[in-house]
Amino acid sequence: MDESSTKPQRLTKRKRAALMTLPFILMLLVLALLNMWARSVVETMPHPTPNAQDEAVTERVAAATPPPTVKSVTPETQATATEAALPTRAITPTHTPTATPISLPTLPPTATITLLGPPDQSRLMADDSITIYWTWPLPLAADQFFGIYQQEEDSEFRIGRLEQANFGTGYRWQADAQHLTTGHGEVRYLIKLETNRGDSPLITSEPRTLFILAAHE
Repeated sequence: MDESSTKPQRLTKRKRAALMTLPFILMLLVLALLNMWARSVVETMPHPTPNAQDEAVTERVAAATPPPTVKSVTPETQATATEAALPTRAITPTHTPTATPISLPTLPPTATITLLGPPDQSRLMADDSITIYWTWPLPLAADQFFGIYQQEEDSEFRIGRLEQANFGTGYRWQADAQHLTTGHGEVRYLIKLETNRGDSPLITSEPRTLFILAAHE
């Protein structure tokens, strides 16, 4: 086949290819034009502006809404809240025991302190020793003792103490005569059965009198 016959055929194929692609090119151009037109329409449209009524409604809503309150916390408030959060415990009043009165022992009527010596109205020298004897028929309790007292006018004071018997029911207390007086003179003494609780004497002996003489008399 000669070249003159093949050349028209090549031109015909190119025309066909160009005709086939032409619709697509036209469609792309139309889409591009539509896109450009839509943008221009949007840009030329006026933007909406709030009118006076909308602004008034917004201001009323803002005025009616109270601002959030911030509660200040002070140390006292925090301490009160902490105490309220802690569990409370009921305080049970403690019972204060009352002292039980202790009754004094009942002594038989025949129980007496019997003084044996020295005899009443005895005379002793100032440098002598004085020994007082007496008997008590009952055993002493754990808190009992005998007190030896000296009397002077309207007063008396204890000069000795004895907590146990010397032999059986017999008791003896000894001291220098000068222990009972400043040198010489009349001395009155007696014996009391007492308790360590400081109660009144359970029983008291009869008083006796001694005369203490100076060494030169």
